Amino acid sequence: YDQEQNQDTAPFSTSDVDNDGCSPFCNFADKAVESCSVNQNNTGQSHIHWDTWTKNGTLVKIKSVTMKIRR
Repeated sequence: YDQEQNQDTAPFSTSDVDNDGCSPFCNFADKAVESCSVNQNNTGQSHIHWDTWTKNGTLVKIKSVTMKIRR
């Protein structure tokens, strides 16, 4: 993955709080943006990307995921 896609352990960003570490700009489709969350109508690039999880070479099925959002 390139730097814009690999934000492993990076803090979550919103349109009003830039925590994504894109300094000074991220590039999406040859367009420079000040914050990764600005692209795509303030929703981020397109989605949350999950890599395949493995343990000892065996695929691991994730049974649940929780996202907590604080205002």
